[in-house]
Amino acid sequence: TPSPVFDLPAGACMGEDIVVLYTGSADLNLDPPDLEFDWDWGVDGTAVPITSGNQEAYNVQWSSFGTKTVRLQVTENGCTSTILSQNIEVAEKPVIDFTPAIATSICVDETVSFVFSGNDAGGNFIWDFGDATPVNVTDANTNFELEWDSAGTKTVSLTIDNDGCLDTETFTINVLEPATTTVNSPAYACEGEPARFVYTGTGDTNDAGTSFNWTFEDADAIVDLGNEVYDVTWETYDPNDTIKTITLEIIKDGCTVVRNFTISISPKPVPQIIAPTEACLDESIAVTFDSDLAGATLTGYDFGTDGTETATADPEIWNVAWSSIGTKTISATYSINGCDSTITQDIVIFPIPSDDINTETQICDNETANFIYQGAGTPTITWTMPAGVTFTQVSGNNRDIDITFPITGTAATYTIEALISNGNCNITFQEDVTVLPAPIANIPDLGTICTTQPVTVDISADFDANNAYTWNLDGGTIDKYNGAGIWTMSWENPGPVDLILRVQSPNGCVSRDTAALDIGYFPQVGDLNVPDVVCENETFQIEYLGNVAEVTDFDWVETAGGTFTDNGPGSWNV
Repeated sequence: TPSPVFDLPAGACMGEDIVVLYTGSADLNLDPPDLEFDWDWGVDGTAVPITSGNQEAYNVQWSSFGTKTVRLQVTENGCTSTILSQNIEVAEKPVIDFTPAIATSICVDETVSFVFSGNDAGGNFIWDFGDATPVNVTDANTNFELEWDSAGTKTVSLTIDNDGCLDTETFTINVLEPATTTVNSPAYACEGEPARFVYTGTGDTNDAGTSFNWTFEDADAIVDLGNEVYDVTWETYDPNDTIKTITLEIIKDGCTVVRNFTISISPKPVPQIIAPTEACLDESIAVTFDSDLAGATLTGYDFGTDGTETATADPEIWNVAWSSIGTKTISATYSINGCDSTITQDIVIFPIPSDDINTETQICDNETANFIYQGAGTPTITWTMPAGVTFTQVSGNNRDIDITFPITGTAATYTIEALISNGNCNITFQEDVTVLPAPIANIPDLGTICTTQPVTVDISADFDANNAYTWNLDGGTIDKYNGAGIWTMSWENPGPVDLILRVQSPNGCVSRDTAALDIGYFPQVGDLNVPDVVCENETFQIEYLGNVAEVTDFDWVETAGGTFTDNGPGSWNV
């Protein structure tokens, strides 16, 4: 009789195969019906024969858990054994499951939820979190979240052990590094000027898969310079609304980061320069800088070419002098919160004028005194004349003048004054001029003067024996000086002449007078050539042998029947 002995493990896991091996005395070389095995695997048991080798063996598993009874009865060559029963404890196998499914990709600042929805079969949870940190823990085994401090491929594994029945699952999670939101930007934006925002984070500005979304609160102008660089302008400053919010959203590989930061809108100072528009060479003037904003500071200034400044107790006031002439440009820059404004003002530096004037300090009252400016440049000269004294400009904005003095007959001294100006640069000038009386030279009207007829020139009314009298008769002769200013003169030739009288007084003053005379030809009857004897009824000729061209008329009186016929100038047939 064969024995019904078989090997059966003490325990098994539900749904997992165990090997059941016959170890009895039956001859396994026999074939049915000589050898038959009657197996009973118990409730929910199934078996699959193991066909390899000369053995009676099965892979057996149960679809439910609990105590299972396996029975075997063996029949060999008609001999049947007893029934052998053995018990095996089938344990429930855990099933790992999570709802919702575990995310396979997150961002480094996000978490993964682990909410167990499987069957733990009452077993023990064995977790391996790697470098993750549990957060928001409701239950340490079945309800929590994991987060990571670094990016990379992360693994999390879970094993549930129910009396050796295991279920293990490993989760691979790709933790992504979101782009950083670093932006270089000023703390202040100046009103009306662009403020530059430059993204300097880890996001790839050339990656089409990375999107950048900017918001600039209340901006008036936004200029995209490329590669996430923007020039942004707020045109006006409102003291009641100075803080503007800038928002940057970056989406990279599904990871969204948002950064909000602020910028202050600052007013720009309005500088002022208080200084004259003109100054003199090497003259020290006060230059005052100021601005309309109390908090603004003077950050730069310049006084132009050859300007030398001296500080005062007030840091915004300077004493400045220039060592060269010309237009100089003063500039001042004021700044507040990095916002600069610059103002300029031109100042013209003039040379100090010279009082070098060529003058005449003594003249006669019938002359003019000439004053000519001899200094450098072209200053403006303003003359001040005493009463009765006048001047006329010869040239150059009163830099060359002739001065006329009143005729009083006595010597007098007059003070001539002038203000010489180059812009605001002035110098005064003063000169005394002594005016001497000039003698009187006055030729009276001499009436008609004929050749060979003496004429009397009488200037006795103005005659002064102390003076020297000189005549120029232009071809005439003085026939006689009668004394006391009376002369007798004559001219032999007809025609126009200039009679000039020069009178010089003992003080050196000279007066002149000129009379334009037309000397008439005085015809002479004795110049007629008349024959002494003529025959009656025979024509004879009479000729004028004098200067016929100067004779204006021949008035013949015909007597005793004589007949006169012109025979050309100065000739007659009678």
